[in-house]
Amino acid sequence: MGSSTRFPISVIIIAIAVSPAPCQHAEPDCFYCNALVVKFPFALVTDAQRNATKAVELHLSRDEGVTWQHVQTVPADVKWISFTAKSDGAFWFALRTIDKSGNRDPAVLDKSAIQMKVVFDTTPPVVELRAKPGRKDALGVTWKVSDDHLDGASVRLEYRQRDEATWTSVPIDIALRECTVPARPGTGVTVRLTARDLAGNATSKSVVFPATP
Repeated sequence: MGSSTRFPISVIIIAIAVSPAPCQHAEPDCFYCNALVVKFPFALVTDAQRNATKAVELHLSRDEGVTWQHVQTVPADVKWISFTAKSDGAFWFALRTIDKSGNRDPAVLDKSAIQMKVVFDTTPPVVELRAKPGRKDALGVTWKVSDDHLDGASVRLEYRQRDEATWTSVPIDIALRECTVPARPGTGVTVRLTARDLAGNATSKSVVFPATP
């Protein structure tokens, strides 16, 4: 199985090796990026490959390797290939070599040629947080988080009494989407909901409850 990696930075750098015998069945690694620019530092694996290779091509697919689009060709001694996406979405990438006789390896690009998947995601999660009727000693809230690539473990609901400096986490059930937080008479309470997606985009929303008599 491939791995998933987050890159919450402005320019993504993902290393890729041009292997003379890539695995044909391994699930490609998946990278989540909150920038639309990615740089691939690559390396030819063996001395024989370096001596025989004239150029390296970068190809991308938007349909999991069914069809491919040529992006760029660089000399074999270049250490970087850059790619800028025009929009968010999932892109599958493959590199192939051209030897000094003009032969391409792999000769045919199909699903087995996929080396990595990059999901460009520059949109933060949509967070909703609203007050609801509670009890004398507890305040009620309802909440909702929407995102195509939500990191479920990042969803956090916290509260803070007006006279407190630190936030206290509240256990939540993502499926239930409502809960209560403790309240003290005469003290206002702020409730905060925070969520992050797999690319590192984060959103936070707060509701302020006034002091009760």
